[in-house]
Amino acid sequence: MVRRALRLYRLEGRLELLPHGLWADGYPRLWLPPVPGDAVAREPWFWAVDGRGERHPLAWPGGTPWGDGQTVFRALAQRGWAGPRPFISRLPLHPHRLPPAARHLVRQVLLAASRLPPNGSCSFPRWPIEPSWEVWKAVLACCSLPVPSFRWPEAERYGLCLSHDVDTAAGQCNVLALARIEEDLGLRSAWFLAPGNYRIDRGLWGEMTARGHEVAAHGLRHDFKLPYLSPRRMAARLDRCCELLAEFGAAGFRSPAFLRTPPLVEAVAARFVYDSSVPDTLRLHGPDGTGCVFPWRLGPLVEVPVTLPYDGELLALGLDARACFALWCRKAAWIRQVGGLVHLLTHPDPRFTADRSQRELYRRTLAAILEADGPLWHGLPVEAARVAASQQAGRWQTGEPASGASSSHEALVNRATDETISLTGAGCST
Repeated sequence: MVRRALRLYRLEGRLELLPHGLWADGYPRLWLPPVPGDAVAREPWFWAVDGRGERHPLAWPGGTPWGDGQTVFRALAQRGWAGPRPFISRLPLHPHRLPPAARHLVRQVLLAASRLPPNGSCSFPRWPIEPSWEVWKAVLACCSLPVPSFRWPEAERYGLCLSHDVDTAAGQCNVLALARIEEDLGLRSAWFLAPGNYRIDRGLWGEMTARGHEVAAHGLRHDFKLPYLSPRRMAARLDRCCELLAEFGAAGFRSPAFLRTPPLVEAVAARFVYDSSVPDTLRLHGPDGTGCVFPWRLGPLVEVPVTLPYDGELLALGLDARACFALWCRKAAWIRQVGGLVHLLTHPDPRFTADRSQRELYRRTLAAILEADGPLWHGLPVEAARVAASQQAGRWQTGEPASGASSSHEALVNRATDETISLTGAGCST
């Protein structure tokens, strides 16, 4: 199955009907599958203008070139099946055996290899905000077409989840320092562990779960090879990871560096309640992501996306604490506007959020999010997954995996397409 191409179009028409500030960058543009040039029976309310300046009828009361418009969501969601494979996954040795300075150099090389044009305008998804998903929802709503909906518990306006990837033994030693920051603010978080990479401190994690935190899986070894292993070796690693974390009730999974393939998605769906390996937008290894800032459901597996730039990404970009704080607050404000999930990922490992200055930045950011206007739902990622799994409104089908998927995974996709899934929420080609 071939991944559908996406093209960036300028939106024209009755823009005054759309919510103010939806574009995030001030430009009314969105990514779409190639817009068919068929004639329409009604006067369009919205037009898509391609890179050559040609105008294509895009939406009108009761219709789009794709019928009810759900094809667009499928095309965007399709990007969740796999992301780009970085060269670090091909290294013969475990990356954590490299000295810290060498690992920092690797991050800089990754960043240099994935430089985006200004505003990320010619790559999907744009970074740090990709508004296409929400723009298309607003266009459909204006034209009285079906729009996926999501309801936070107790009529809250938007959601907040916190999570951490504990990549090393040194990171495990810093867990309580970050947990105290969260608990002082009345918050709890999920901790994604790589139990084959270091000896798990079972007393610590028993205490953490007793205090209301969540333990989840971050692969077995964190060597960036899991998505590219044979099915047998992949299953063996995942089964061993589940065995080592069973006493903590690990229901969630995140692949190291957000790396994923269709076979890994299938294997995760067979073992976990939810996945958190698909960001809304990622720059460091990317561009990568689907642009969706809501949890979305694929059969038995719920995707809980990371929606704020994670700490390692911002550090690799060379942003100081002031710039990181401003970027996090800006993105959180946009997500709050659309009613999505603010999901912040940090690392307790050295050279990440374990450092004193970074811990203070983390505290300031959480306090700022909590002080913002609007009712806020806060929960663990597993709780966000349960909320999404319980929602039956706003269904649309999944995108297919990219070509090269296993036949068993194609069967999974076909089954999901038949049953439908809930993706709850809301000139260049790629």
